[in-house]
Amino acid sequence: MSEGQTRGEVAAISIGRFVRFLFLSLLLELVVLHWVILAFDLPYLNGTFGWFWNRRSPPLDWAWLLLPVAAVTFGVAFVTLRFPKRVALNLTLLVALGYLLQHGFARMEGQGLHAMRNRALNTGHSELILDAIERPDLLSTLRDYDALVLSDELGPLCWTKPPGQLGFYIVNERISRMGDFAQTAGGRLDSFATHAAWVWPLLASLTAVPLFFLSRRVLGDESAYAPALLYLVCPNVVLINLHLDQVLFPLLLTTTLWLWLMALESRRIGLGLGLGALAGALAFVGAYISFAMLTALPLVALLGLSPLARGGPPRRPLFPHLHAALDFVIGWSVLHTCAAVFLNFSIIAQFSRAIEYHATWRWPIRNWHERIHWGLLHLLEFSLWSGIIVAGLALVGLGAALHALRHRRLDLAGLLTLSFAVVVLQVSFYSGSRGEVGRLFLLLVPPLCIAAVAGMRCWPVHQRNALLLLAVAVQLATTFVTKRFQDFF
Repeated sequence: MSEGQTRGEVAAISIGRFVRFLFLSLLLELVVLHWVILAFDLPYLNGTFGWFWNRRSPPLDWAWLLLPVAAVTFGVAFVTLRFPKRVALNLTLLVALGYLLQHGFARMEGQGLHAMRNRALNTGHSELILDAIERPDLLSTLRDYDALVLSDELGPLCWTKPPGQLGFYIVNERISRMGDFAQTAGGRLDSFATHAAWVWPLLASLTAVPLFFLSRRVLGDESAYAPALLYLVCPNVVLINLHLDQVLFPLLLTTTLWLWLMALESRRIGLGLGLGALAGALAFVGAYISFAMLTALPLVALLGLSPLARGGPPRRPLFPHLHAALDFVIGWSVLHTCAAVFLNFSIIAQFSRAIEYHATWRWPIRNWHERIHWGLLHLLEFSLWSGIIVAGLALVGLGAALHALRHRRLDLAGLLTLSFAVVVLQVSFYSGSRGEVGRLFLLLVPPLCIAAVAGMRCWPVHQRNALLLLAVAVQLATTFVTKRFQDFF
């Protein structure tokens, strides 16, 4: 190697180090700016047309809980990074951490369990609990769902929800009663809220399990725990409690993506076909509970291009992948047929009705200027609620993926990052949403965290753990500031 080449390499390393430092400094400055805007109620967000979130300042009499919560968070991070091969222990710790974070931040209000129960009792989705209490029979409710909605026997929320969502509430309402059918409606509501406050944060935390296995396949063993750790400290995951957007949808989508990727990469044809059918069936279950799963299905389709990625199996024939895709369709179609025959469910008809209902009370988009406004506003809101530092690192991951695509070196992490970018742009500009995407886009936070960890790979290996811990610390601080000056309601 010549002296000129050596100097060139040193210069490139120095420039790269400076660019990374500059970018990270910019991210941290934006984070602090966000804190200042929230703390001093500056009009830069609230003054923007269509901004959904108003200022709310709940008293945090137990704010000191932040210290033990942060200590446990960094303790779990240390264990997972120090002992990565202890998978069962680490996943148990991550799930427990997610549960602790949700309850810890809720109990900072000094109201004990009641602060968490309020998420079920005092938000718009409490309407679904009342509908669940009033429906004595699960199967008849699912079969007659269209008629009940059109006759206004169910609340307005059900116009935009598939029947599975109300079915999930009904099942949980029955479990919360534990066989006591003599309770009053008020007593049933109270029992449901208590049940949800104890159980649903655990269900939400379980997303860390399939996210770990998905990340291990996409990022490799060395980075497998990082996306789950980032996911658990995202402000919207910690604060938007007892809504299925947080409790169930990320779990369903992440598990579907994990099964689908296993199906595509399986070297055993029979196993791959079974996993493909299972992924398709689970995707339909998700769509039966929330139409949001439909907007995320392009992630599945784009991940199907994994044979073309360098990180996939490029020398294997495409036939097994095409067969896995066919099995995905079969798995979806079998369950859809059963739902259509036995439960009178038509996903096309009900999705069309939901879109039409949305159009009657959402602001109409009249021109491309408004579409750009709403799209950019959605991207901003999603970034703020997910955490600026995570969104910024995901942007780095996107840049790395585009660079790899240009040089035909795209791996699975890059493919998933590009797929996520396509989906988040589509739902931001064309989904019909008008704000509140900090909640509505929660099912996309797991792939966002994978993209962020992919972005961390642009830093030297010996700096990545420190960068991860910095991101966790910033996310905890952002969650606390958001809790104090905005919160979810």
